[in-house]
Amino acid sequence: MKGGVMETSTIETVQPSVVGSSIEQGYGRGGDTHTTLQQSIGRFAETRGYRVYIEKEILEGSGIVDVVLEKGDLTIAVEISITSKAGQELAHVLRCLKAGFKHVAVVSPDPRALAQLSKSIMRSIDRKRGRVKFFSPEQLLHFIDKMEFGHKGLKRSELHEDLECLIDAKELERLLSIDVKTIYSYVQRGIIPYVRIQSNLRFSKPDILEWIAEQSFKPQKHK
Repeated sequence: MKGGVMETSTIETVQPSVVGSSIEQGYGRGGDTHTTLQQSIGRFAETRGYRVYIEKEILEGSGIVDVVLEKGDLTIAVEISITSKAGQELAHVLRCLKAGFKHVAVVSPDPRALAQLSKSIMRSIDRKRGRVKFFSPEQLLHFIDKMEFGHKGLKRSELHEDLECLIDAKELERLLSIDVKTIYSYVQRGIIPYVRIQSNLRFSKPDILEWIAEQSFKPQKHK
């Protein structure tokens, strides 16, 4: 069917003739892993009140987005990369940007592949960088949760508390002992979490601390 939407935890595809079968049967553009991630992301977003589309056509059928999330005026296109080359993903991202999505999320379970995709794609999209982000599956779910910030109607005290947690690049430089130039490089490559307010970049202390924890390596103790 056209415009398939997840409702009551049921996923339908927009183009069975292209995908070849229903989601539950384990097919998809990236095989079983690709399909599993589509389902997981869709079901999680559904619990957060998003309308969820799987394999949605855009630009009059010239492209298909793996997962589309919609809530009010917030739209997120999710492109899942399992085996795709950087050139293919760049084409997908450009189509999503052209279609007008507020956010385009490139997701890969492979950290090395994700870093390569980020480096290749970000140097090709220039001024639209703020709309494109790169996540592991877990980071994407966290991002979806963070998007609730602007759509929940937070109490003034809660909003003030969140704003007090924002710091600029100079403050982050002192916190991490990493120079500002490197921090901006991390932003451009989608490595570090950040908040963009018009042309200004800010960083959330809780997000940064969580990010640091994710980078930590603890060697196993030998018996």
